[in-house]
Amino acid sequence: MRAGQGAVFGDIVYPSIIAAYRPDPNINYEFVGGFDAGLDVRLLDNRLNAEFSVYNRTTTNILSNITLPNLDIPFTTNLGKITNKGIELSMGWQDKIGSDFSYNVSANFGHNRNTVNSIGSGFDFQLVGNGGINLTRAGQSIGYFYGYRQVGIYQTTADLVKMASFTTSKPGDIAYADINGDGVLTAADREYLGSPFPAYNFGGSVTLNYKGVDFCWKGRDKPGIKYTHKEERPILPRLTLKPIVSMHGQDPELRT
Repeated sequence: MRAGQGAVFGDIVYPSIIAAYRPDPNINYEFVGGFDAGLDVRLLDNRLNAEFSVYNRTTTNILSNITLPNLDIPFTTNLGKITNKGIELSMGWQDKIGSDFSYNVSANFGHNRNTVNSIGSGFDFQLVGNGGINLTRAGQSIGYFYGYRQVGIYQTTADLVKMASFTTSKPGDIAYADINGDGVLTAADREYLGSPFPAYNFGGSVTLNYKGVDFCWKGRDKPGIKYTHKEERPILPRLTLKPIVSMHGQDPELRT
């Protein structure tokens, strides 16, 4: 539910609430199917341990909010199928040296592939999120980044003549690729910029203990995650970039 406009009776204003979305009368549960297989190994008096797992899960009847003509609130229904496939591996070693010193070393690795197999039954379309920055379409990951690909900076007014630009572009602004080659930047020049999900992740830790005093180091990384940025023009004639999503990985620029 969400707040409505309210109503006035006499001298009193009564708040009202309206539905936040309209449910499909035939709405159903999401269904998740697939398989998980794993192996857990412990050797050498439990000093060495290793775990390996592989999974393949498919979710159908995904609950989604879509916009329909002549409807001012989202319509919630079951749409599409999504698959998640991946592997996870972890290994560790723990031991003691003498009676006062012990240590533990571990590492882990994971890989996951998220794919939208279809949206809808008998028809296919795209779901837009985050003000148009994220797009969900069959054949790609959920909510992949969709926008303009940066190719440089307009250094002078001459660059605005030689390169495709927006009608509001000025020197110092980011220049974007003219995908369709028509000489101007429009919504038709937006393209796939990458997945918000890492292709893989890894990490590790080291723990040392000497006479009850512990030292611990932990690290992890998720390479391949993309960035998005939002362009803003301050009072001064220069460009500032404020991150919407800040994660490790490559750094394409998004203008919305």
